[in-house]
Amino acid sequence: MTARPPVSVICPFLGDVSEGHAALASLGRLALGPGDEVLVADNTPGGVLAGAPAPPGVRVLITRVKRGAYDARNEAAAEATGEWLLFTDADCVPVGDLVNRYFDPAPGDRCGALAGEVVAAGTDRAVARYGEARSLLSQAAFLRHPHRPMAVTANLLVRAAAFDAVGGFATGIHSGGDADLCWRLQDAGWELGYRPRATVAHAHRETLGALLRQVVRTSAGTVWLESRHPGSRVPVRPVRSMARAIAGTAWFAVTLRPRRATYKVIDGCVIAAQTMGVRRGNGSGLGRGGGPVG
Repeated sequence: MTARPPVSVICPFLGDVSEGHAALASLGRLALGPGDEVLVADNTPGGVLAGAPAPPGVRVLITRVKRGAYDARNEAAAEATGEWLLFTDADCVPVGDLVNRYFDPAPGDRCGALAGEVVAAGTDRAVARYGEARSLLSQAAFLRHPHRPMAVTANLLVRAAAFDAVGGFATGIHSGGDADLCWRLQDAGWELGYRPRATVAHAHRETLGALLRQVVRTSAGTVWLESRHPGSRVPVRPVRSMARAIAGTAWFAVTLRPRRATYKVIDGCVIAAQTMGVRRGNGSGLGRGGGPVG
């Protein structure tokens, strides 16, 4: 591969000290080239990573504004020096040569962003397996969004000049900022590409409560997105969907397919959470910075 431009890897963080050290160690295993850097935006109220030993090439930034993960990403982007900004999350483990994989092949001049793939981290928990089975963070699926292609910030490379030109992420929100950024980039004439070999492993939610809280948040984000991008919201038909979930649960139970039956039960819970989420606001306080977004 020919020489590539420098990249700033940006990861928002909100968690405890042990989670922070794990994130630093994971990011420290990235193969960095000349001019590359890793910026971890510590969004915790007390700055739990202040003074924490960081691997070579990794720098901790204590955020000034304690709001959501998008605000933390903007703060880090303002400090970044790379020609490209690679966004990921603290609950993702990147392949070691992630950065290089994004430039094989080199992006075109009108490419404003590239989506890398998000794969599920191995687990034996039913809820996490459900997330994998339903492709909850599949970039390939997001790129087929009925409105326009989009990608999530669990693994997204953005040209710094394009990011600055559209004003970065929307601020003060919990969810939807990644789709909004992708659509504004395309509105400005930039292209969104795909690098399926540039992968991170994501730890899907392992408890039903955590999954449903995520669904509520992302569903609120779809309503916010509709207000900014009319026609972008995929309609939710709760009655029909719930009926299918109930029928599927019964069918898979009587045919002795317990895993499929369990997934249908979770489907029903997710439908209820989606219905609740569309009635919620999308404003951010101290959201789970570094967690998945939608």
